[in-house]
Amino acid sequence: SAWSQAEQPLRLQDSGRLRGAVFAAGGRLQEPLTDQLGERQLRNFLNTSLPRNALQGTFAATGWGSDQLSAWEDLAVWQLVFDTESDHEEAWLALSMWLAAHSNQQARAAANAEYEGRLIGWTSPHSSIHLLQQGHSIWLVAAHDQALADNLSLALLDFPTTQYWSD
Repeated sequence: SAWSQAEQPLRLQDSGRLRGAVFAAGGRLQEPLTDQLGERQLRNFLNTSLPRNALQGTFAATGWGSDQLSAWEDLAVWQLVFDTESDHEEAWLALSMWLAAHSNQQARAAANAEYEGRLIGWTSPHSSIHLLQQGHSIWLVAAHDQALADNLSLALLDFPTTQYWSD
């Protein structure tokens, strides 16, 4: 399996609710392909992108609680949840470093001060990637269409997500 046998993943509730809220019936997107990548895949994902900081990816993945990747033809949304607030913060830092390394340029922070520290993104002529945190979830949104990535990211920032650990 993709996760440690000692730690079973949390059951995520937000991705299904999000699909219903954001992509109402009759929308242009069909039902997505979904998968859970797990702690090991998260560690590999981070470590291949952060070769100089491989331990950062390993430490961040260690706090993995669960994840769900939803993929459509032109859009992918990955929800990640971690065991504790400190694990969440460590993962946010590692994923922010991943985005900066992946983009080969400075990732842009959210223009709206309300979302400062919770949304960063990168756009090329062919794709747009956003990393955001809302509640106990970290979301990675990747789309070919910048407007779609922007709109979905803003919807996620206003979306009431499940609290997965005690504050």
